[in-house]
Amino acid sequence: LLCQRLRRRGTLLDGRVALQQLDLQPHSRSERLDRVLRPGELLLAEESNHKWTDTTTVHQKLTVYPALRSGGGYRGVFDSGLAVAMTPLLSLTVGLTYRYDSDPGIGLKKGDTLFVTGIAVKID
Repeated sequence: LLCQRLRRRGTLLDGRVALQQLDLQPHSRSERLDRVLRPGELLLAEESNHKWTDTTTVHQKLTVYPALRSGGGYRGVFDSGLAVAMTPLLSLTVGLTYRYDSDPGIGLKKGDTLFVTGIAVKID
């Protein structure tokens, strides 16, 4: 695993490379011999956190996972959120996540959106 991180002005840049072994729990001897160490994916990310006011914070993160094999394909995730403090212990939160896969498989959508609201409790 190779990792590189840089922090500039509240923004975090991150890059990693990983290899993965595909193991589908083979049932026969020939299937066990077919297991291969395959190139994984590269991780490229950018993240930032901002305090707009004394009670309001915003964060966002964009991560891209390009495949390291020929023929490519990639995945991407965008995550963002907003928190507004009601008291020192309670905050109203809202978050939005969008996930994309260029090759999700037969019958599956390429994109997926998640919207979440809630109340966060701070425990010190």
